[in-house]
Amino acid sequence: SRVRVLGLRVEAPHDSPNTDGINFGGGSDQLVADSHISNGDDCVTAITSTSTPPPGPGPWPTLRAFGGSLVVRNITCVGGHGVSIGSVRTGVVTNVTVEDVRFYRSDNGCRIKMYPNNLGRVSQ
Repeated sequence: SRVRVLGLRVEAPHDSPNTDGINFGGGSDQLVADSHISNGDDCVTAITSTSTPPPGPGPWPTLRAFGGSLVVRNITCVGGHGVSIGSVRTGVVTNVTVEDVRFYRSDNGCRIKMYPNNLGRVSQ
C-alpha cells in the first residue's frame, strides 16, 4: 500500500486525550512530510496490523502482524507525546525513518513504545 500524507495540518487541544495526529497501522511504502500536528496524544505512530505481509524473509514471530516501512520527514509536533514507534503487543514494526522533525512542548521526541511480557518487537 503506497501512502503519501503531505502538507497536513492537525489541531486539537493539548489537554485532549486520544487525539493521535496520524496513525500508520501496518502498510508499506508510507510517507508523512511537510506537516504540522498540534494535539494531546501521539503526533505520528507506526504500529502493526495482521493484514500487512512480512517485510522480507524471517524468522518472524508466530503471531504475524507487521508495520513500519514509514518515513516521517519535515514535521512539526506541538504538545502530546511526539513520534511513537510501536505500542506493539504482538508482531514487528520495522524500517521507520524519522528526520528533520521539530518537537515543541512534547512529552517525548521519538520513542519506541513497548509493553513488558508481550510478544511485540521493533527491528531496524
